[in-house]
Amino acid sequence: MPMTRTNDQRVFLGRIRNEDQDKVADSPLVRPWDGAPAAVWPYGSGGAPHMRIVGTTGGGKSSLLRSLLRNLVHKPGPRAITVIDAEGAGEFTVLEGMPWVAQVINVNPVADAKLADGQPTSVELAAQAVADHLALSVERNEQRMLAQQAWLQLLKDPARHRQPAYQRPGEAWLVIDGWATFCQVLARYSKAKADTVEDLTLIGMNGRKTDVHLILADQVTYASKSKDDDGMPSRLKKQLSCSVAAVGALGLTASEGRMAFDDEHAGRLIPRVPGGCLMQVGATRVPFIVPPWANATDPDAPLTVQQRRDAYRLLPAPEPVS
Repeated sequence: MPMTRTNDQRVFLGRIRNEDQDKVADSPLVRPWDGAPAAVWPYGSGGAPHMRIVGTTGGGKSSLLRSLLRNLVHKPGPRAITVIDAEGAGEFTVLEGMPWVAQVINVNPVADAKLADGQPTSVELAAQAVADHLALSVERNEQRMLAQQAWLQLLKDPARHRQPAYQRPGEAWLVIDGWATFCQVLARYSKAKADTVEDLTLIGMNGRKTDVHLILADQVTYASKSKDDDGMPSRLKKQLSCSVAAVGALGLTASEGRMAFDDEHAGRLIPRVPGGCLMQVGATRVPFIVPPWANATDPDAPLTVQQRRDAYRLLPAPEPVS
């Protein structure tokens, strides 16, 4: 059954440095947040519904994603979030059971080999998640078109037709961290021989007006015509109309700047500190810094038990297990 959704389709990304505030004061990507200017992603109608996050290993992509998702689970819903960690690193385990989180899939073919017969593998779950979101985006788009036809009939002949009962549904989110690895794993281990690029492109197209949102994160990828290419072709890239480079103190090279923003000098705008990022929607760019937030489940993090508990408490209360 359709549910009433929140009208505020923006999500907090990070803080604006003092030295950057004058440069972005009139930007539609900047809003006050807790009394200070902040970078926000307007993902709703008229905004940029899908996001691409790029950067080098250790630059802060996963940290940005965790922070973004943390803000989504705090927002009023309804929404359903599926997170796929293509490298199986457990970066998002802390979000399991949080409000609106449907599933967190850590893709691990080695662990899949140890599963009992008949138990779905992580690769199968990931492939099914893509298929489910594609089907959902198509179904919702069809419902929307039927509502448009019903409105047209009512406008032409109000005596014989009634207003359609269409209500825009809640948000659905498909988040994939490690795009290139995801493509490689599906190509090698998935029995369903789907065209991942085409499926995600269609999700992007159908999801623009129906609140099925995509976030794809990876290192800067180069698309080519070779058989072994695992890059991101332009037909998919153009659906991801919000681009973010999360590189922090590592910076962005000229070639990476060209791939991410069509500008070899884009790296000069990124704060060269931990959490430094640059967002672009259309011709508008905003540099920002992701606030630090510890990954409470990372076994390698140099954190005390109390620090882990404090970090975990920054999430909302987990949903009760039914």
